[in-house]
Amino acid sequence: MLLRHSAAYLLARGLPALVNFLAIALYSRLLTPDEYGTYAVVVAWVSLGNAVFFQWLRLGVLRFLPSSGEHREQLLSTVALGFVTQVLLTATVCLVLWFHQGSQERGLVLVGLVLLWLQAWFELNLELARAELNPVRYGLLSFLKSALGLIVGAGLVFFGFGVEGVLIGVIVSNLLPGLWSAFASWTRVRLYLVDRKALLELVRYGLPLTVTLALAYVVSTSDRLLLDWLRGPSEAGLYAVGYDLAQSTSGVLMMVINLAAYPVVVKTLETQGVEAAREQLCNSATILLSVAVPATAGLMLLSANIADAFVGEAFRVEAAAIIPWAALGALISGVKAYHIDLGFQLGKRTLTQVWSVLGAAISNLVLNVLLIPNYGALGAASSAVIAYGVGLAISWGLVKQVFPMPFPVADGLKITLATAGMVLALLPLLRFRGLWALAGQITLGATAYGIFVVLLNVAGVRHQLSNLLQARKLLERRYGLQNPPRRSE
Repeated sequence: MLLRHSAAYLLARGLPALVNFLAIALYSRLLTPDEYGTYAVVVAWVSLGNAVFFQWLRLGVLRFLPSSGEHREQLLSTVALGFVTQVLLTATVCLVLWFHQGSQERGLVLVGLVLLWLQAWFELNLELARAELNPVRYGLLSFLKSALGLIVGAGLVFFGFGVEGVLIGVIVSNLLPGLWSAFASWTRVRLYLVDRKALLELVRYGLPLTVTLALAYVVSTSDRLLLDWLRGPSEAGLYAVGYDLAQSTSGVLMMVINLAAYPVVVKTLETQGVEAAREQLCNSATILLSVAVPATAGLMLLSANIADAFVGEAFRVEAAAIIPWAALGALISGVKAYHIDLGFQLGKRTLTQVWSVLGAAISNLVLNVLLIPNYGALGAASSAVIAYGVGLAISWGLVKQVFPMPFPVADGLKITLATAGMVLALLPLLRFRGLWALAGQITLGATAYGIFVVLLNVAGVRHQLSNLLQARKLLERRYGLQNPPRRSE
């Protein structure tokens, strides 16, 4: 079931990720570093506001909808009331900010507020599709958003609208799928169905996680905000291109595994108990590592060629230097967020998780302030890696007291060895540059890694392949699928 859902979510997130990757490549050619930096900073503030004000509702839907049964409309009505409340609260906060800004900044505040509401609504509907184990709907929403954002944003930039065109594209890309979702999933919401007990449960479960995720966003977004403040929007733009390229590849792959795995783990825990859930967690961790570790190594090894092939000339040197750090940070943060931290949620002790993210956030802020003035974007990237490492160590120490999280040590070592074999196969080809050379390097790396995975029998893959072959032979015998004999001439 996990592999089937992972494949479905790979398609659901893979296509949008490809579109986002193309958007980065295109915008880095159409925008100046200054303009890209302004866009990146606005999106960073919106993402932080989204985590602070709206994330608790999405987490509540994901955790409680699968077990809501006949109380589904009551839960969704309660969530809708919470969303409207947060809309009013964020409007008040932005109104205060608006009066303390200049004319240009006021326009960005209003754009950011509208984008915040639309993005929060869109992501709430994504989590609804995920909670319902509906990867097809999830994929349609994600792809529609990415495609609209690229088409509208790139079109407006081409006609001279600059960064304003990109932001309008992002707004439209959240608006239209959000309207579709409003009619598809929320038509039975009624005010009289709001359940006070359900609201309190959402708050108790979600608010500690909101603090945690807000601090996590401090780690992932404060770098570009501090770069904008200390070195200017141009430096933030140069940094954001390299960082976002890494996140749109290895980060998305890890997210795909989590999207498929977590609802299955929750359902297993609710229906079969802790030991069955631990077994499911161990399987998902193996899949997570088997995808993330080689992807990270490949990004680090091929970063210069990736930058040459996809990034605009003004961004290439900085992107080539940032991609390896961003890829390593994505691996560390992904293992923490998509495996270790699940124990706090499954054990319903989400407040404990705050300490690990708080340690990471403080480390990141201190290191950024110390390193950015002298090292710029590279200082920000290295600060993030160290901060993610601090958070990972704290989480692993605390989660043992909450939920018995497993870790696939043996398979993890095999995956590391297979990745080392892939790296050795790629080393002689690193001198070749260009898009076709990159395609060949990726193909060779994937092939070499796959061969080593089979040789080392990661996660019992040889047994699984043997079962597939036996099943195919059985089907051939039962249904006559084998090729008919050729007639003699």
